[in-house]
Amino acid sequence: MGSKLQQIGDVFQRLLLDVEAMVFTIPFLFVAYAVSGTEIVESEADEAAALALVDQGFAAYQRDNFQLAAELYDQSMQIKVTHQAAANLCNLYLHGQGVERDYEVALSYCRLAELSNNLNALVMLGEIYLFGLGVPSDRNRAIQYYSLASVNNHAHAQFVLASLLIESNPIEGKYWLNQAASQGHKEAASVLRKLVSESGSTEKDE
Repeated sequence: MGSKLQQIGDVFQRLLLDVEAMVFTIPFLFVAYAVSGTEIVESEADEAAALALVDQGFAAYQRDNFQLAAELYDQSMQIKVTHQAAANLCNLYLHGQGVERDYEVALSYCRLAELSNNLNALVMLGEIYLFGLGVPSDRNRAIQYYSLASVNNHAHAQFVLASLLIESNPIEGKYWLNQAASQGHKEAASVLRKLVSESGSTEKDE
């Protein structure tokens, strides 16, 4: 997997160079746009082509053709780096679907997607640190990732965050359960009903 990690590292380097170039050319922004209109169009075309491959990969994933999905996501990344493809590749490597399970590669892809605040990547990073998948287990760091996804209305992140907080902070835990349930998260709704039922039983006993 060394070559795969090297490829991801190269992607990070290109992104950093893009950022540096952007900062350097800010004073000449209008001139740059006037001169490089063709490059902008080509960049938009590349992104469209890359995202089309992501869509094809997701369709293959839904058919449980994980190997084809991995190939299409990888082709997409070769055309243009997108957080969607990176997050989807993180998912495949994290769970060993269509590729050999590799937590180190998964982490690299998730961190790449995290740069664009991809919510699924944040949730998977929470999973990685919560269960110590290729990294030392870090509950607090996991909570941070689940919290970032939760405030952006990711229902599953809200449910997991609630489960992590419900004992130490019942008020906040119930808040996130309510948020997840309001978005149709069935497990969250089920836990809420159970909590209400238990609360009613306790009041009757008293």
